[in-house]
Amino acid sequence: MKVKVVGNGITWVSRPNSSFVINDELLLDTPQGSTKFMLEEVDFSKIKYILITHFHSDHFMGLHLIYEFVKNRRISHRVKVIAPKTAYRRLRQMFKLTENDHPKSEIFSFFEFFELKPNMNLKVGDYSIQTFKTKHNVKYCLGYVLSYKNGTPVGFTGDTAYCNGLIELIESSEVIFLDTSSKDIGDRHLSAGEVIALKKKYKDKNFYSVHVSEPVLNGYKNRLDIPDVGEVIHI
Repeated sequence: MKVKVVGNGITWVSRPNSSFVINDELLLDTPQGSTKFMLEEVDFSKIKYILITHFHSDHFMGLHLIYEFVKNRRISHRVKVIAPKTAYRRLRQMFKLTENDHPKSEIFSFFEFFELKPNMNLKVGDYSIQTFKTKHNVKYCLGYVLSYKNGTPVGFTGDTAYCNGLIELIESSEVIFLDTSSKDIGDRHLSAGEVIALKKKYKDKNFYSVHVSEPVLNGYKNRLDIPDVGEVIHI
């Protein structure tokens, strides 16, 4: 599996928000404000799948712009949008808010929706996807473990605090891209100290810290593996 780190930041930093492109064809999270960064990093004509962890703006709000690109380029395949339930309804609401609504028939001619719950197993193309309930201050928030052609299982937490779903995701993965937002322990995100403790506990696994703030980047870069924006990781 090839993972390209489109962004590794949180909203309140100059770096683009956390987002990934897998094997040039699967886009994981579509943050607001990051579409311009993506234009240099992502060939949208190759994107077959879009995977969303939750509906906060820094993980979801770029989806309507990606839809416009897909529509205007008349890409030959329908893009599969894989997300927690209510994804389609929320996309329609975005269109209405931006006064650029589209008929349902048109949306479904370019996008195909798979709406997910926790503890599901989904097979889409060459990917197996497991879903895990993570702890964040939203109703629907999922972490994922992806396997490509039955290869190495790779976890993506999205946003999460320490919780049972996080541990299940880690124990189901060999490589994990992990929310490491803050220096302090909280009930919405993981702290640098918690991630360092997880690295010590699960020594046989590889952890990459993303969704990092400036204090984490500057204070813990020698103790965490923080991939650069644009870095490609082969797993």
